[in-house]
Amino acid sequence: MIYKILQYPLVSDWLHSMDLVYLARRLCGAVALSALLVTGPVAAAPTTQDQSGWYEDALVRFHDGDYPGALIQLKNVLQENPTNLSARILLGRTQLLLGAPADAEKELESAIRMGADDELTIGYLAQAYLQQHRYKEVLAKILPGDRSPRVEAAVIAARATAYYELYRYEDALQDFESATKLDPTDPVPLLGIARVLVRQGHYDKAAAIVDQAAALGPGHPDVWYVRGELFKIHNDRSAAVQSFSRAIELVPSHFPARIARASVLLQLGRSAEAVEDLQYVRKFDRLDSQAAYFMALALAREGDIRGARDALDEADLIIRNTEPGFIRSHAPTMLVAGMVSYARGKFDEAQVYLRDYVGLVPNHVGAMRLLSSILLKKKEPKQAKELLERVLKLEPDNWRAHALMGAALMQLNQVSEATEQLERAAELNPEGTTIRTRLAMSKLIGGDSALAIDELHTALERNPKAQRPAALLGFMHLRRGEFQQAIEVADKLLADNPRNPLALNLRGGALIAQGDRAAGRASFEQALKAVPNYRPALSNLARLEISEGNVGKARQIYLDALKRNVNDAKAMQALGQLAELENNLELAVQWYEKAIAADRKDVAMQLKLIQVYDRMGQTDRVKYLTHELKQAHSGDIRVLEAIGKLELSSGEKDKAVKTFQRMANMRPDSANDLSRIAKLQLAADDTEGAYNTLRRAVWVAPDHQAALSSLVRLEARTRRADEALKRAQQLRIDRPQSDLGDQLLGEVLVSLKRYDEAIEAFQAALTKAEVTANVLRLHLAQRAAGRYGEALATLQQWQAKFGNDPRYARALAAAYIDTRDYAVAIREHELLLEAAPNDAGLINNLAWLYEETGDSRALATAERAYRLKPGAPEVMDTLGWILVQRGDAARGLTLLREAHARSSVDAGIRYHLAVALARLGRKTEAVSQLREVMRGDDSRVKARAETLMQELDG
Repeated sequence: MIYKILQYPLVSDWLHSMDLVYLARRLCGAVALSALLVTGPVAAAPTTQDQSGWYEDALVRFHDGDYPGALIQLKNVLQENPTNLSARILLGRTQLLLGAPADAEKELESAIRMGADDELTIGYLAQAYLQQHRYKEVLAKILPGDRSPRVEAAVIAARATAYYELYRYEDALQDFESATKLDPTDPVPLLGIARVLVRQGHYDKAAAIVDQAAALGPGHPDVWYVRGELFKIHNDRSAAVQSFSRAIELVPSHFPARIARASVLLQLGRSAEAVEDLQYVRKFDRLDSQAAYFMALALAREGDIRGARDALDEADLIIRNTEPGFIRSHAPTMLVAGMVSYARGKFDEAQVYLRDYVGLVPNHVGAMRLLSSILLKKKEPKQAKELLERVLKLEPDNWRAHALMGAALMQLNQVSEATEQLERAAELNPEGTTIRTRLAMSKLIGGDSALAIDELHTALERNPKAQRPAALLGFMHLRRGEFQQAIEVADKLLADNPRNPLALNLRGGALIAQGDRAAGRASFEQALKAVPNYRPALSNLARLEISEGNVGKARQIYLDALKRNVNDAKAMQALGQLAELENNLELAVQWYEKAIAADRKDVAMQLKLIQVYDRMGQTDRVKYLTHELKQAHSGDIRVLEAIGKLELSSGEKDKAVKTFQRMANMRPDSANDLSRIAKLQLAADDTEGAYNTLRRAVWVAPDHQAALSSLVRLEARTRRADEALKRAQQLRIDRPQSDLGDQLLGEVLVSLKRYDEAIEAFQAALTKAEVTANVLRLHLAQRAAGRYGEALATLQQWQAKFGNDPRYARALAAAYIDTRDYAVAIREHELLLEAAPNDAGLINNLAWLYEETGDSRALATAERAYRLKPGAPEVMDTLGWILVQRGDAARGLTLLREAHARSSVDAGIRYHLAVALARLGRKTEAVSQLREVMRGDDSRVKARAETLMQELDG
């Protein structure tokens, strides 16, 4: 195994973080150290002085090698404050060094669930798995990603070690070599290569590589361990014992070295000494079969026959428990049965009957068409397509068959082919609004939103009363931020029927989006006067009340709905949600149970009930209800999806991963489903599973937009940039009129830090589609390139068109911070807060701006942000920094350590941490943090770090 201490920063996925404001503020303003020493009023920090003192003492002990002492102090901290992330991460590291990998795993996984930075935990977690011989879990859980080179090198090296232990030498060598390229200063990957060479019998090459590793890290324990292995091979047992002993001296919990030394000691006849090493290992790891076996040999040589037999039995038990590596013959009656079942919604039964019927009567167009529609409902488009091809051979001008074929091809995401089929169906049946709506959907998926809108307008011209195309058209206008156009669609429907609830609801939503809440409310109320239990308007009105803080009024809306219909399960569900909002979980359970009694087929409600029981800590009830639901709906992918999400939210990530993989196996030929499942796999951190699922989706449907986009972004994140670039460039060629290829290409180029090329790609995307997202992409790339003036100018250029979008306004506020226009930035932030008074991100940035401009409101504003969002690293950083600025470095340090534990990549946080350490006289630690800052790419923070370094050196 490879042991390594990891303290490296994380590279964030900047493009997908739309909270744009706080990123800029750390980059601005050079502050000399002398300015940091000004004292001021001391504010109460969120942790006690004792806890801070215990942690700092533990840190000193840890660096001095007093791991038992550090362990005691860290447990003191966590007993008083279980949420202290810095202490929990350090406890995991300490337990690793004390030879307790299972305990370390528990602490590190707990830290990860609490929000610890992946950079500070992933390497240690990998070591915890490796030390427990859980190599398959390393490969399943410790996955490549978008991290700093040194951390990524450690992750890949850990995976290589797992491959090595599983005898997959080619994979191991490939990963060790990749790790060496990522971090040429690290001896660990070289030692890994040497170990592979040893197993392959290339001893001289291995020895040469060990010498290279020793030059990089002469005090690394594995240098001595691998040397010991080479001495052992050459039968130089005394030298082997000396080398293994040196590794153990450096890391007492180096189990491989202890086991190896014990084996050599046995060869030397020193069995008593071997027993001591093996007892040490077995004290911490009773499931190590190798240690148990050697113990049997050692005890036998010591004459303890019974002990030897017990040890051998235990070794055998460990190995055996290790997991080794699923009507009849009358056709007319059968057809009627299928049609009746279909009419009653019993699609499974209908499918069986119709399938058997088509087998007997293979040219029955009606049966094949009906069977294909069932297959489409069940998301089995490949089989539906095959049936419809047979129908169209028999009846080439059957418009219904063309329409169904279009739907099947849409599910397969063969968008251009689907559009052709739907256009043919519309040509054969020009008055069919359903076909026009489907045709619009195909053009929308194909990236032609303007043509999609034209099709929907055509559908409405042919049938002005058609609800579905009107709803879709209105939704598209709303999504594109074209609120007035959405209102015009609604008004056309209302001209024909002033009491049309769909139109009134659409109009209300558009008015709310325009900021006219009173008119929006009136429109929702009119819809409910027309149809008292019209669900969309009822829900929108209730949401409006909730957003304005009127929970009581929202509750009354649903109680009135229940008066009109005592069995309204949806109203009961909403009342349960309101009870949850007020944290009255017992009342929520009562409403959800009533809703389930009113509608026992509502699986979503049953899942909601399970979630509330989970929040209440009623584990037994959760397990029982989940088991019952799984048993009743084992083949229902929607139920599995919901259960997987529940497993994920309750911390059972392993179960969720298996559930999502099962879903992927259930839908091998549906690109739509595979794309959705991949998102779930990513949420469960199953990066490799998501990658395989997306590759399958793109193989099934090469032009599936969502899957292709997700795959490119995932490849860029997981260091498969060459593949990502090829896909994005090909997409530009295949769809020259679409902005998607330019978007994806720009994102990949950003991940490679090729910012100038990325800016060109985003400019091309904006030329093709003038939408908010493309402006923001261009702006972010300009910021990443350090072209802050251009980034601000880009936003100002498009402000008239997109300025009402909240994301746009936040980006503009951040841009003024970039250019150090603090007065304007404060004004913009204060305006944003009027619309979102409890937005912790905005409040946090205002606190920083106030501090930078000497405004006395800074500390109180920072504390307010902390109360709203105490777990956010940027919020901790701001409050901690202000405390340091005002002379309370000890309390500020506690917050800054917690911020660093959650976002170690942030150069600004690390710099602030260094300043706090310098203020407390901890020069060595401060210098260590500053060096890490200067290794990064953040030029503005690096300049401040260099200034502070010079002052400390002077």
